[in-house]
Amino acid sequence: MDSGSSVGSIMGRHIVSVTSGTKAATALKAMENSNLSLIPVIDEGRLVGIIQDVLADRMKTPIGTVKEIMGRPLFVEKRSSVDQVVKYITRHGISRVPVVESAIGMHCVGIVSASQLLKAKKSMRR
Repeated sequence: MDSGSSVGSIMGRHIVSVTSGTKAATALKAMENSNLSLIPVIDEGRLVGIIQDVLADRMKTPIGTVKEIMGRPLFVEKRSSVDQVVKYITRHGISRVPVVESAIGMHCVGIVSASQLLKAKKSMRR
């Protein structure tokens, strides 16, 4: 694997996600049960936002829907290089990020984590 390898080749394709209409308490429980630091909000296949664990930590009693508490969508494109994604997650202080086919359609196709990126970087050095 060279330093220009795309994140699409290492991403996980199983996406634990919620919709914007999901109850906030349900979404935060799903994050807790799956031990996730970030969960994408996907409506009709399109990434529309994210929920991060820092938000969950601040909310003692979540009320309302995901739409009311979600943040703007952080994402990378499937064709992004591993190096680009490492820089992106470092800049945003996140440990995983949704992967979209392209920024135009925002069709979520996977998730990539810091541990997957680290493994890819190690294999690049060989």
